[in-house]
Amino acid sequence: MKTIQTAILSLGLITSSIGFGQDSLKHDIGITLSTYEHQRIGLDYRLSLNEKWKFRLGAVYGASYSNFFSTGKIVSVTDSLMTHRKHQSGSNSGTLKIGAERQLGESLFSLSADLIIGYRNSYSGYYNNYTELDSNGNWSSQTYIPTIDLNQPLGDSTRSQITRHYLIPGLAIGANFNIPIKKRFELSISASGILTSPVFLKATNIHDPYNEFSTANVTTIDFNSTISASIRYKFGSKK
Repeated sequence: MKTIQTAILSLGLITSSIGFGQDSLKHDIGITLSTYEHQRIGLDYRLSLNEKWKFRLGAVYGASYSNFFSTGKIVSVTDSLMTHRKHQSGSNSGTLKIGAERQLGESLFSLSADLIIGYRNSYSGYYNNYTELDSNGNWSSQTYIPTIDLNQPLGDSTRSQITRHYLIPGLAIGANFNIPIKKRFELSISASGILTSPVFLKATNIHDPYNEFSTANVTTIDFNSTISASIRYKFGSKK
């Protein structure tokens, strides 16, 4: 994910250089927070082409994690020991987007459309959790919650893991409400629909003693909706 973070930083430096170097242009840069887990935080740049149309460029990052405290599935039971098979999963995503935005009349509303291309690594793992009956007749868990470290040996022959890699092309359509704040700041509230089709690239870090994973190349079409908010700073002289 260092490459994704570098890309976001580079976008910020480039757009900032454009903003200070060409004062006659009307453009802005903003930080965006979103409810969509794969696009949690981003950096957006907009350039006014005329009174109605804006060019848009952005980079976003997101992550998701499973519930580490889930009970799991019971796989074996004896008089003094219960074995649960528990699951961990998570993902990291980086996305670039390019598109256009059109203001609706003289209002504060606008519509936008962005082509997006992203990368996601999605990791998954299973491990055993043991609950023992002690000498006092109480059941207690004997297993700590492990973290998935894909760069270290598992150290437990019952654990399994896999990392799947995807290319994520797609399209985002949004409706925006742009609220001026003081002289150069603007608050944008957006509702968007995001259509993507993840393309499976490969699987790595595979350890699967119980054949719990599938690496089949299955193409899907996903639709997600999101609400986002952006604080934007406007560059350029006002006429």
